[in-house]
Amino acid sequence: MASKDLQRLWSREHFNLVILDEGHKIKNHQSLQAQAACKLHAECRIILTGTPLANNLSELWSLLKFLEPKLFTSSQPFDDAFDLTTNKVDNDKLSQAHALLKVMMLRRLKSQVEQKLPPKIET
Repeated sequence: MASKDLQRLWSREHFNLVILDEGHKIKNHQSLQAQAACKLHAECRIILTGTPLANNLSELWSLLKFLEPKLFTSSQPFDDAFDLTTNKVDNDKLSQAHALLKVMMLRRLKSQVEQKLPPKIET
């Protein structure tokens, strides 16, 4: 995990691929782990998580910022397009967001994963 202690070492390295397991740990973009992870230099980034978003668009923005740091530099345009406090949603931006997430996300339901697991055996 990109901890604060290793941040100085890792920020000097350039990686071809960074795979972040337990990706839900960076859902808060203000956390030290999220800030350290975003400072990693990588050509490709992947997030693995089994924890869904809690209907919180700032969590989504934080994950997108890790995946595409050059594209998601500020949360303000994102917040303006999806203002849930006033129920104001820009439908064009929503369509663009759906298209973006379709390309960036592989979502498997628990029922799909469980079919491939052998049955549990109790002893």
